[in-house]
Amino acid sequence: MTDAAASKAACRRIVRERCAGLDDAARRAAGRVACARIATLPRFAQSGTVMLYVPIPGELDVTPLAEDLWRRSAVVCVPIANWDERTMMPGRVEGFGDEDLAPGRRGVREPRQRRLIEPAALDLIVVPGVAFDGAGGRLGRGAGFYDRFLAALPVRVWRIGVAFDVQIVDRVPMEEHDARLDVVVSESRVILPPEPSAPP
Repeated sequence: MTDAAASKAACRRIVRERCAGLDDAARRAAGRVACARIATLPRFAQSGTVMLYVPIPGELDVTPLAEDLWRRSAVVCVPIANWDERTMMPGRVEGFGDEDLAPGRRGVREPRQRRLIEPAALDLIVVPGVAFDGAGGRLGRGAGFYDRFLAALPVRVWRIGVAFDVQIVDRVPMEEHDARLDVVVSESRVILPPEPSAPP
């Protein structure tokens, strides 16, 4: 295992232990507050095509964001994964119920109907992860789906990381290929990473 891989594994272990201390009521309450914070961001309010994620057990539930988007007739997409190629595409959904989503490979729910949306058509993407930091760093689960997807998006597509407070660390171990986010939102704060320094 490389030094970078070992640092990432250690960070995942620490944050997962922190998350294990949250009970279901705390997760639900924190999720509602974090989603309310995102909903007030001007970039979110102005976005017409948004990619969310279908939460797996333990992840912050972004269903309130989907409901807000559907109320204003925005297009909502969630990932459809290609596990053989370790890539994903946005698939449009009209709901998060069983009539809309079905378990895909490895049990992650995906749209029953494959109505694909071109990634370049997105205005904004809400990104899950294991750990985040104040510089827009994100640590995922290790498969690299989001890093590859984010790297191919136009710069204009805004990237929001959403997390519980306990998932925010001082510094996420990052490698050159790891994608950074435009903002990180939790139940208690909205973190806007500092602008990159201009070259001398």
